[in-house]
Amino acid sequence: MVRVTGQLDAPVVDMGAVRQDFWERKTIVLPSLARLHKPKGWFSWFKKQQAPRMVLRRIKASEWEEIQTVHADRRLEIAKGAAKMKEITKRAENLEEISGDEKKFIIEMNHLSQPILYSMISAMAEEPKLNYDDTVMFMESLDDYDRKTILGIVNAMTSQQANAMKAIYDERTADVNRIKNEMLVKV
Repeated sequence: MVRVTGQLDAPVVDMGAVRQDFWERKTIVLPSLARLHKPKGWFSWFKKQQAPRMVLRRIKASEWEEIQTVHADRRLEIAKGAAKMKEITKRAENLEEISGDEKKFIIEMNHLSQPILYSMISAMAEEPKLNYDDTVMFMESLDDYDRKTILGIVNAMTSQQANAMKAIYDERTADVNRIKNEMLVKV
């Protein structure tokens, strides 16, 4: 009879850790950059064209504070225009006509927020490592689909971090409470 070690003592999957890792890293496939990564040599007849990928990780609190301090003046300008922006979006949601000046204002706010987004992406990029200038070039070389995909994932990773952390916290506290109740029953 064959004895296999390690398989019987394997731990049960910790879904909290799996959920945490799910929210910590995202791999993004970028088909618009596949044209830059063509196979070379005689293998090119047999290999199909591969789309490159990018791995983003969740931004740390210290990195976020650094980004906020670097772009404090931009954030102040965006905060000053927030009331007007809300008014314009409310009118757009009601399908009202937006004037040319309001369209220019939206474009100006978009240009003010782009450096903040690029700083976030350069801090979040794990594979490949990017600095700010590389991130600007990288984002400019993408098509709209890939750019919107990256921006959507960055938005989801930053805005849903609180929801994911709350779910993990609730699961862990439920486990602690369950263990505490079991200990009280035994006593």
